[in-house]
Amino acid sequence: MAKAKCVSYANSDTLESLQIIETESHPNCQDQGPSRSRGSKEGLSIYGLFHRLARTPQGRYKLRQWFLRPSKDKDMIEERLRTVGTLVHPSNTNVLDDIVKSLKEIKNIKTVLKNLRKGVNNRMSRGNMASVPIWSQLLAFAFHCLKIKDSVNQLQGIQTMAIFSKICSLFGTELGQVGQMIGQTIDLDESKLIQRPCVNSGQDSELDELKRQYDGLDSWLLEVANYMREQCPPEYQNRPNVLDAGYYPRIGYVLQVNEAYAPILEEYFNNLGRNWSELFSAEGYTHFKSVEMQEMDAKFGDLWYRITDREIEVVHDLAQWVLGFEQVLNRISETVAELDCLCALAQGTQLYNLSRPQMTTVNIIDIRGGRHLLQELSVDYYVANDAFLVGGNGSESPDGSDTTQSESSSDSAEGAPAILVMTGPNYSGKSVHLKQVALIVYMAHVGSYVPAESASRWPLL
Repeated sequence: MAKAKCVSYANSDTLESLQIIETESHPNCQDQGPSRSRGSKEGLSIYGLFHRLARTPQGRYKLRQWFLRPSKDKDMIEERLRTVGTLVHPSNTNVLDDIVKSLKEIKNIKTVLKNLRKGVNNRMSRGNMASVPIWSQLLAFAFHCLKIKDSVNQLQGIQTMAIFSKICSLFGTELGQVGQMIGQTIDLDESKLIQRPCVNSGQDSELDELKRQYDGLDSWLLEVANYMREQCPPEYQNRPNVLDAGYYPRIGYVLQVNEAYAPILEEYFNNLGRNWSELFSAEGYTHFKSVEMQEMDAKFGDLWYRITDREIEVVHDLAQWVLGFEQVLNRISETVAELDCLCALAQGTQLYNLSRPQMTTVNIIDIRGGRHLLQELSVDYYVANDAFLVGGNGSESPDGSDTTQSESSSDSAEGAPAILVMTGPNYSGKSVHLKQVALIVYMAHVGSYVPAESASRWPLL
């Protein structure tokens, strides 16, 4: 059976008073509105300090969940603390930087796959065919995830961590197959140029033949134009820009005749039974369909749209194949999100001078040199404070009296106060000190290092 999640839920008043999560209207009026994503941004808060250090959309979302639901699972908290400690070790500094650079290039794969499925379901519409960014994002996801795996393997001491096992088991053959297949099938450079997915040569024989014909179309049209000029009256054969042949998608193959000579040549060739019919005039030329052009229409067809339709089919087949890996790709994305959270906590540890807390089931708070992280960043000078408290175990004895101290903590907590009374004038720091203790405990249960010289014996919330 799966292990139940042990988390604590803080109400909105707690989150607001402690400034764990705090949203505010966006300062740019153009980004304000009814949409949650556009109407607000994260303000000065504990989560906000780490939010900007998460590099992926899924990582920022998961990090928010960690701060909204601090864990009561001691093993999980210790695992996060050990992993953060490994990431911030001086020997891993360069590798951590490489991991962060790779995380910046990774998009939310769930959204990408959702858009890919939409393209598959609407395959008959060229406008809804899986777009170029989807394939480039999938390819970047596969490439940078494999790059992250290589970087993680270089971390000193990570081999005993749970995140290492997840990465080694998931970031493997299937991810490489997806990246390789997309890279072989989709020509991203050409796709970006013409704003639709293009298929590399060698992937489909029918498509390759159509492209070969299309690439040789200019020489065919030149031969046709030379032949038609030879059929013109002698006085027009050597005149420049009299007649040419061209191709237009959806219209097909046409003769382009200089407007000055169009009526004369139309009458001349119609008298010969060539069935010239005028289509349109543009840029000084009149465009005609003739017997020769109709023969080319029948032989080659509308090459451009035949190529486009065949590429749609090839891309659709590729999309169906990639969606077969949807579950494993989503699991990899979840692992990326978890790694991103741990890297954000690690970077925050270095940036804000945090220390590792010691977790225990004993109901004691022991803080040395604690700091209020937000207040410290808001003032020029901040005085660190200690805190030492021991509480009850939260249960009652059979006779109804409260057991204020667990048996395991009685020795180490001997003489420790259970209650402290704080007095002082306004703006002397009483509220800041109380919030500081709460924030340090809260951050420890998230799995983060805390703003203190040393911190130990935290009660599990």
